[in-house]
Amino acid sequence: MNKFAFVDCSTVDEALGQLSEGAVVKAGGIDLLDLMKDGIVSPPKLVNIRNVSSLRGITAGADGLQGVQQVLELEGGFTVDRS
Repeated sequence: MNKFAFVDCSTVDEALGQLSEGAVVKAGGIDLLDLMKDGIVSPPKLVNIRNVSSLRGITAGADGLQGVQQVLELEGGFTVDRS
């Protein structure tokens, strides 16, 4: 496995500030680490969002599903159409 930086974030803004070219958002699970161990992916940085309390759970609101939208925006660098 290649060397990588691991950043533990506690807010969405902190996580967004850590995203850079090649950074990967990690929200739990071990699939990503398995891919890294097998040499399939080798991101230079993992941005851990597991401790971002505003991303815990999924709530339905007037703007749709909250939590899911924020994770998608962090991971893919895109916004969810809320119209």
